[in-house]
Amino acid sequence: MIGAGDGPSHEEASGIGPDRNGRRRVKRLTQFAVSLVVGSLILYALLRHFDLGQAMASVRQAQPRLLILGVMLMVVSYLLRGARWRIWERSLSYWDSLRLILIGFMGNSLLPARLGEILRAHCAAAKTSDDRGRTTALASIAAERILDGLILRVGEVSSSARGTAGCLPPHRPERAELPHSVPQT
Repeated sequence: MIGAGDGPSHEEASGIGPDRNGRRRVKRLTQFAVSLVVGSLILYALLRHFDLGQAMASVRQAQPRLLILGVMLMVVSYLLRGARWRIWERSLSYWDSLRLILIGFMGNSLLPARLGEILRAHCAAAKTSDDRGRTTALASIAAERILDGLILRVGEVSSSARGTAGCLPPHRPERAELPHSVPQT
């Protein structure tokens, strides 16, 4: 008869012993430290050429109501996009869908060639419960982009049909003075 201490314990058999948890903690701490260092280097590289005084002067010249309106419209647009993407990816919760939308936009802001969409597809594939993978997530993103383009086109056509395409007065620059050596016509 085998005694209680003769065989491997449940923790040893499953591979979740104290040693394994310690390795996970060290790995996560290392990933955090590397992310912090890389993020700090990128932030330093960006901010060393940034003129905070000029940025603040631009903000002071802006109209606060329009800034607030613009930010509110941007937030509403993200919330609606999260709901719309939830329709295509039914296995995601609304908040997961919203997070993925924001990850994609963040990636598009930081990475070249709209690689944020690839990042969103990768994160979506990791989040979804089924085995559809990145290809389905990319197809959803492509469908979303096509729908965005169609909506913009419909808005453009309808505004030009109503005669409101030029809500702003047409730009008519004053005749620029040319150098004296070039004859004006």
